[in-house]
Amino acid sequence: PEAVRKMTAMNADKIGLHDRGLVRPGYRADLAVFDASEVIDHATFEKPKQYPSGVHWVIVNGIAILEEGLRGPDLPGRVLRGPGVPRVGSALPETPGRDGPHTVRSE
Repeated sequence: PEAVRKMTAMNADKIGLHDRGLVRPGYRADLAVFDASEVIDHATFEKPKQYPSGVHWVIVNGIAILEEGLRGPDLPGRVLRGPGVPRVGSALPETPGRDGPHTVRSE
């Protein structure tokens, strides 16, 4: 339970997303249903876009995007950015190993 709180409610509160991170009336319906004893990350550096096993359902904005481990066609979510991230049109500072500034796009 503490690990889940640290990944959800604690981080949502930290970046000011006060209607996320908990299952409560009026909050956004973003849920992941998994069996912690079954979760295995299959992603590697060579193949980073591999789904983990043990995650049975993922629901975003009340719409199931993963059902019984199978991805559906819907993508109802959007990227959420905290207050420290530059907005549209502003450049991130240069970081070691990267070529020049990078533009951050948000909705």
